[in-house]
Amino acid sequence: MSTNLSKIRRDKMLDTISKIKSNMTDEKTLKNFSLIEYEFTRKNMG
Repeated sequence: MSTNLSKIRRDKMLDTISKIKSNMTDEKTLKNFSLIEYEFTRKNMG
């Protein structure tokens, strides 16, 4: 069985972004992290 390192790295990044966002109050920065998160998940689906 092959290990998908790209998926593992992407999942780790998404987890890190989620943790950062949970402690964030600045709307502009939060929006930017959400855009990054969206790009990671969008590429996963395409």
